[in-house]
Amino acid sequence: MQFKIEEIKGSKRFTGTAASREDWINFTAISGYIDRCEGHVLAGEKHDFNSSGESGRLDFHGTETKEEWEDLMRNGWSEGAAKAAEMCKEIEGTVASLRKVQECELKDEGDEIDIDAFLAGEENHWYQYPERDTPAKRSKIVRLGLNISCSAFYQANQLMWRGVIATALTEILQSHGYQVEITVYSQTTSSGKFAEGKRGAKGSHAIFSFPAKSAGEKILPERLASLIGHPSAFRRGFFSAREKLPAEKFHEFISPRTNGWGYGQSIYRQLIDKQFDICLGESELVAEARSAVDRLKTILDQSGLLKKAD
Repeated sequence: MQFKIEEIKGSKRFTGTAASREDWINFTAISGYIDRCEGHVLAGEKHDFNSSGESGRLDFHGTETKEEWEDLMRNGWSEGAAKAAEMCKEIEGTVASLRKVQECELKDEGDEIDIDAFLAGEENHWYQYPERDTPAKRSKIVRLGLNISCSAFYQANQLMWRGVIATALTEILQSHGYQVEITVYSQTTSSGKFAEGKRGAKGSHAIFSFPAKSAGEKILPERLASLIGHPSAFRRGFFSAREKLPAEKFHEFISPRTNGWGYGQSIYRQLIDKQFDICLGESELVAEARSAVDRLKTILDQSGLLKKAD
């Protein structure tokens, strides 16, 4: 993990950036604050907030224990992949109408996975496309940012629909010759009035992020589902990351809610979104297929990427 604190136009920003998924898992696997030597950006007074490691409710934490979540992150979430496949079928007509059709055949390796063949245990479960050299493929990597933050009122099914929308976007854009990379992040914002001794501040921001999929990478669907569609990815993974911030240093970055420490306003998207071509967040936390289709079409229309690829 790389950590940095900087001041930008009168506002402080803390960033914690993982170089890889494994880097992120290793950082968040340990619950609670980690003692660090003086001078380290995360050295300071520990706090007692440790929600990520608690025995939890399936409808909130997603798993009963943090160890279960770590296993899902490392080994994949096959149950979630099956559920995602069912949900994908509900919007398959729309995805098929937007996907660029190409001649292809199933092989034991290739460009894109056939989820039904994979779940059925068939050896040949990869679509192999002929080589393409479209203007989009030569010149464009689509950077998709997923703000994984959400309030406690959102249900696990809604988080899954957001993951399905992200998967559908990736499939459609790649069929048009783009390469897609996905960065998952969580951003908190303190307005300044909550910051201890910082009442005149314009606001401070804390951002954690990790790469869920790199451009050109072939990633198994159950692994991607566990990264972007499971409640534990936020309520254990990102909670664990924030619990490693020393209390007295980071009051100005995260608005305190209980006992001077909490997660605060975590749905904001005004900073890091500028790094991405497409941003997904709270608007994609839908409850059923029709809303997912509407969001999918709106996102593609606003991006203009399909028109550029034609």
